[in-house]
Amino acid sequence: MLRQDISSCMDQYNVCKCPRCMADVCALALTGLPPKYVVTSKDSLSPLISYYENRNKITILTALIKACNKVRENPHHQRP
Repeated sequence: MLRQDISSCMDQYNVCKCPRCMADVCALALTGLPPKYVVTSKDSLSPLISYYENRNKITILTALIKACNKVRENPHHQRP
């Protein structure tokens, strides 16, 4: 998950972008995803990350959207 993906998704779903809400969205999205462990050399890291990122893009986006909705509905700070 890239920070710009998280930020644009939070904008799209009208989620507060304070540091606390951003951390909550990240934590919730990552908690909703299955872990992926890979052992590789430094040289093959970039192609491997691209492969898994493309393969799991929909799953990652779905977890991110669910996290944005949950944080928007129940932020851990006072609403403005």
